[in-house]
Order: sequence, then structure tokens, then C-alpha cells
Amino acid sequence: MKRIALGSFMHETNTFSPIQTNIDSFRIIQLLVGEEVLNTHKNLKTEIGGIIDIALNGSIKILPTLSATALPAGKITDSTFEYLLSLLLDGIQKAHYEQTLDGVLLVLHGASVTVSCDDPEGYIIKAVRNIVGASIPIVVTLDHHANVTELMVNQSDILLSYRTHPHTDQYEIGCKSAELIIKMIEGKIKPVQKMEKVSMVVPAESSPSMRAKLEARLKDIEKKEDIISASFFIGYPFADIYNIGPAAIVITDGDKSLAEKEAVEFGELIWNLRDDFAIDVPLFEEAIDAVLKSPDKPWVFGDLGDCIMGGGTGDISELFNILLKKNVKNSCAALVDPIAVKQCIDTGIGNAINLQVGGKLLPENFSSLSVRGTIIHISKGTYIGKGYDLSVQTIERGMTVVLDVNGNNLVLTERRSPVHDPEFYRSVGIEPLEQKIIINKDAFYLTVTYKSIAKDIIFLNSPGICNWNFNPDNYKKIPKSIYMFGQNTI
Repeated sequence: MKRIALGSFMHETNTFSPIQTNIDSFRIIQLLVGEEVLNTHKNLKTEIGGIIDIALNGSIKILPTLSATALPAGKITDSTFEYLLSLLLDGIQKAHYEQTLDGVLLVLHGASVTVSCDDPEGYIIKAVRNIVGASIPIVVTLDHHANVTELMVNQSDILLSYRTHPHTDQYEIGCKSAELIIKMIEGKIKPVQKMEKVSMVVPAESSPSMRAKLEARLKDIEKKEDIISASFFIGYPFADIYNIGPAAIVITDGDKSLAEKEAVEFGELIWNLRDDFAIDVPLFEEAIDAVLKSPDKPWVFGDLGDCIMGGGTGDISELFNILLKKNVKNSCAALVDPIAVKQCIDTGIGNAINLQVGGKLLPENFSSLSVRGTIIHISKGTYIGKGYDLSVQTIERGMTVVLDVNGNNLVLTERRSPVHDPEFYRSVGIEPLEQKIIINKDAFYLTVTYKSIAKDIIFLNSPGICNWNFNPDNYKKIPKSIYMFGQNTI
């Protein structure tokens, strides 16, 4: 019976966000210890779910330690990271010393940042390596938006990336990670992995046509003899760290020179496509004008600049303001604003209220919007919907209010939460099919969750801390010679 330790730590850190990530941030989304990890994920199409399914079909005993996930936001507090790290390492150490482990599987994100550490994932992998030694395989899965570092590469045996965006292949990558570590344990492969880092900052929401070229290269590489795996990472641009940016990783069966050659050439392709990363986006007013000429509904607008799943604050009101100025009716939007929520609760359902909504988390950059509306819904805000990994789960958004503002539905929530499932609106009595326009503070997940009901999904590079009109002055740690999309080198 092969004994494989399993641990997971997932956070995409937007270092420009004012919202600090603490232990409660993980408890709200997911904080599982020991057997809770297996009990929760065994029926889910997650990476851990894939690992469990492979284990059930073979002579493998999974020794779970930790599964911790928080919504993308600002830097993780040091005390939170130290606590979660201790849970993970204590579990691995206990499993290893009771009876030597055969391998370790780590499900990480790759774009985490703490107050004191710019490479938590590298730190985790190195700490695990110090426990199990050089001969025990460590296989790691990473998000497609990981800012991969040399420390991650040097301390692991295999790094694997999601291949889809939106991310819908976590389960398959989990399965692959388990299959590869079994082959390593059985001595069937001796992986050599090489990374080619690409020095640039590009939009996280990347052009499908550009991605198709990279995916085609990836498939060509993996057809070659002695290639175990290939991955490419878009990187996460909203992190002011030195190791920011895309990367290509190629893993061979013992052939170092082949791994280096293919990784370098893959990296060159990414570099050559540097001006093609962004998707085409219209101006919001132009998009509304075009939609209003159509009798069809609903039209979904993806608010990329304030995307909650990219670390956005979720309280930028500019798009809803333009919708009101255009005198649009029968549409909906949502803002995170606990102060406004409390004011509505105090006023009571059925009453009219004047409010300043949104713009409170970054008041130096964004102003609140003055609205007058009638309170038509108040609830605790809990509902069942698709969460951060598209698995069905309980979503906690805190106290939730709906205002009728000039014939439009404005949802106000106490805290940020995943918003990409149409159930976000249905759970408060708003049927998306009946709306003319739906403003959603999310990105490419919408192409999965709204595909079957939307007339079309239109993305907007709107104001917010996830806007890809990058300002070089906001970055203090990145390499000075790096290429920045839309800018000259800095």
C-alpha cells in the first residue's frame, strides 16, 4: 500500500487590494483538516476529488492534512499563514514519521503573497522537502495564473498547471498528478523539469485565439518521445513581486537537454505573443447602446476591472452609474457595501431610502454613488450555488439587500463572495432571464455559468484594481526591464 500525503493551500493575492486576508477569510470559503478533506472532496470534481478517485482505483492510501482556500483578496497575514502552514506540515511530519511516506501531493495556487513572504508556495514546498528528504517524490498542481518561481521548481519533482480558462479541468489535473506520482514511486519515470520564465506583465483574462496557439504547442510537445508533461502559466499580474509573469515548464523522463530545449522554445512563443494577450473589449456606453437596440435579453456584462475572483473589491459603482444615466430599465447589478446594507436593514423592507453605495474601500480612487431606491428584499444571504472552483457549495455573502432603483435591481451584500452563478440573483428573487442587462463582477467563469441563458456575454475592462491598464508606478518590486502590456518597458 503506497502512502501519499495530501495538502492544499489556495489563495490568489492581489497586493493592490485593501482587504487583508486573515484566518476568517479561509473559514468562510474552506478550511478542512485531516479526514474532513477527503469527506468533503470525494464527490467533487476538484483536484483533490481527482486524486481521491485515482487512489480508490489503486493500492494507495491518501493521508490528508489540510485543504485551505480563501477568496482572492489582499495579502495574507503572517499569523494566518503560519497557522495554516503548521497544520499542513504537522500532518505531513506525523504521517512520515509514523511510517515513511512514499510521496506527497500538494494542491497549491502559485500566486499567493503574505505580508512578509512573496513566495509562500515555494516556502511550503521547501518546508515539505525538508521533512521528507530528497528521495521522496513531491508533485504539485498549480493554478493557470501562478507566478511560478525557481524555488517551486527546484524543490518539487513535477509541477502541473490547469490548461483551461475558465478553469474547468482541475479534476483532470488532480487525476494526472496522482497518476504521475504513482509512476515515480514505482520507478517507471524519472522526471526532469525545466522552467523558462518570461519577463512580462500581461492581462490575466487572455485572448482565446492567443491561448489556442499556446495550447496547440503544448499538445505538440507532449506528443514527443520522453516528454512526461508540459505546462504554461499566464501568471497573475496584480501582484507586486519580483517573480511576476508567465512561465513555460517542460518535464521529460530523464532527458535534461530536451526539457531545456522545449521549455526555452515554449517560452519564446509566449514572448512572441506578448501583444496578443488581451481580449477585445468595447467601451461600456457603446456596449449599452448596442444592446438597447436589440429586443433580446439577457445581455451579460463581465466587469473585469472589479472582478471579485481576481481580487477586486466588488464595490466599484461606475458601471451601474452609467446604466442609470442611460435610463436603462429592468436590469441588475451587485455591490459589496456592508454600511449601506445596515442602513437598509435599519430602514426596513418596503421603504424608500437615499444611499451612498460603493466606493468605500478605495475612496481615494473611486467615489460612492448617490441612489434613491425602495427596499424590496432583505435576507441572510446564504444560498447554494457554484463556488470558486465551480463545485456546488453553500455560498455565504452575509446580509443581503435588494433595492429597486429606477426600475433596476441593485443587490447590496455585506461581504464579497463568488458571484458568477445565476443563483446569486435567483436566490434574492431576481430571475436573470427576465433582465435586459446583468452586470456581473466576474470574468471568464461567466462563459460557463451563463452560457446557456445569455444572449451574449460582453467583457469590459472597467475601473477597479483588476483593470489591465497597468500603471508602472504602482509596481515597486518587479524587474525594471520587464515588458508591461500597454506600456513601454520600465
